[in-house]
Amino acid sequence: MRILQVVPYYPPAMSAGGPPQVFFDLAREFVKRGHSVTVYTTDFLTTDNWKARVTEETEEIGGVQVRRFRRKAFAYGLPTKYFKFMTSSTFGRNIDDVSNFDIVHVSEITNPLTNKFTSCARRQNMPYALSVFGNLTPVSNIALQAARIIFDVIRGRQILRHASALLVQTPHEGEMCARYATRDKIVTMLLPVDTAFFRDLPRRGGFRKKYAVGEKEKLILFLGRLHPYKGIQTLVRAAAELLKKSDGQYRLVIAGTDEGYKKYLVRQIKGLGIESRVIFTGSIFGRDKLEAYVDADVFVLVPTTYEETSLAALEACACGTPVIISERNDIPGLEEYKAGFKANNETELRNVLTRILENDDLRKVMGNNARRLIHDEYSLTKVADKLEGLFLKLTGNKV
Repeated sequence: MRILQVVPYYPPAMSAGGPPQVFFDLAREFVKRGHSVTVYTTDFLTTDNWKARVTEETEEIGGVQVRRFRRKAFAYGLPTKYFKFMTSSTFGRNIDDVSNFDIVHVSEITNPLTNKFTSCARRQNMPYALSVFGNLTPVSNIALQAARIIFDVIRGRQILRHASALLVQTPHEGEMCARYATRDKIVTMLLPVDTAFFRDLPRRGGFRKKYAVGEKEKLILFLGRLHPYKGIQTLVRAAAELLKKSDGQYRLVIAGTDEGYKKYLVRQIKGLGIESRVIFTGSIFGRDKLEAYVDADVFVLVPTTYEETSLAALEACACGTPVIISERNDIPGLEEYKAGFKANNETELRNVLTRILENDDLRKVMGNNARRLIHDEYSLTKVADKLEGLFLKLTGNKV
């Protein structure tokens, strides 16, 4: 098959979260299987500096052909990620023609690339599959939600309705899609985890040594974007009682790219009197990220809005670290495998944090179960098998 992936951010732009990692892993896996994969993306590089660009317009990464469209300069100062990813209106010569591909796989709804290339696919009667990635969830920002509603009326409904397949992570996301498309188009596609990346894990202790955390201290880890939607403020309040204990056996690590929220968190932490027990690391990637997962006793992510499945939580599971999530970032299979807990409010989070941190045997069992869950259900090869089968079906079994 000749597969076109359309995603607004792609490696090396790893600070954008899960989508670039998911599309990168799937692209490399499909190339290994003999398929041709091309990626259309933007020149976005990092959320730390929206003006930074990937300078190469075309390149090959791991056998995948990548083409980046240059964002317009005025987009940098616009208020939403949708506008910040705005690209040239011309998209280059002959870019309306996608006939060189058999299927288009697009990421998210509210970005110009998806709008452009789903239109191209429709005109040429080509199937396209959409990975929703939580884009249907309402947001609390009134202006942003209003913009989403307007976009939904003008374009979003068409994108969803005419998709050949809507790829969802959880039952909740499936129900959101059912408002726009028939259920036969809705396909559960779990987020893939490249288990090969987690085979040779670092020895425990490297992260702790780097940040002067004692071997016997219990380490609570958050890893993700520093944004109010991520629920870090809830975690801080829930963990405060443990962190204040006089024996000093608990630490909280907050790792990730700051999206303007760190100042609030610092004030909150100082107000609670726990600043000596909290570590901010900034963005961490690669081996450094693995060291954080391995040294953590529990990984916590309890967002305030629906995000569906968190790739960071899956990565923690792959490292044998039990997780605490909520219904808003569900991991299908987590409770069945007894690999972690769900906590849907501050009180529940405080209770399960205490339970898991004060029971060494429980943490060990849950950690082993977490790795088994990833191997059994979320491995890249298993997810790619299912997606490959779907693509072959949609394209009439072209090879």
